[in-house]
Amino acid sequence: MRPGDARFVAVDEAVIHAAPDVVFRALLDECNGVTDWWAPHVRVTPVSEPPFDYVGAEARSVVRAGRVSARFLWRIVAIEPDRLIEIEYAEGDVAGTGILTLSPTEGGTLLRYDWAARPNSWRASIVSAFVDVSERHSAVMRLGFAGLDEYVTRTGQGSRHGG
Repeated sequence: MRPGDARFVAVDEAVIHAAPDVVFRALLDECNGVTDWWAPHVRVTPVSEPPFDYVGAEARSVVRAGRVSARFLWRIVAIEPDRLIEIEYAEGDVAGTGILTLSPTEGGTLLRYDWAARPNSWRASIVSAFVDVSERHSAVMRLGFAGLDEYVTRTGQGSRHGG
């Protein structure tokens, strides 16, 4: 999606206290339905076969942000192990792109999500007239980042000292 086409834009970042390879694996495990650290805010149902680490892999998601929810199908359009996952929101309530970037940093991994989308259903168009969709998206991302950090820390995969 070209930047000028997006009605919703958000950039969210967090330090996850684990090495990039651990964070990358935890993201893929969530997409594969192996974990549920993003629940109840986001539910991911894989459409493609595991291990979900290839271009073309697809999943359906339901996102709940307060009383507002969104449903969509998304697919991986670019992937670089331990560094990047780019997705396309292919059908559903929103259309657009999302780019997850993982960078080593002091204390673990800087995880960044760049999101650009537009309404793709009558429901999303109506909701966007009354709700700051970009802020709701960021709120859900913050919950997800916190759940991811807690997951890698709780399971012993993370390190408070650089992964």
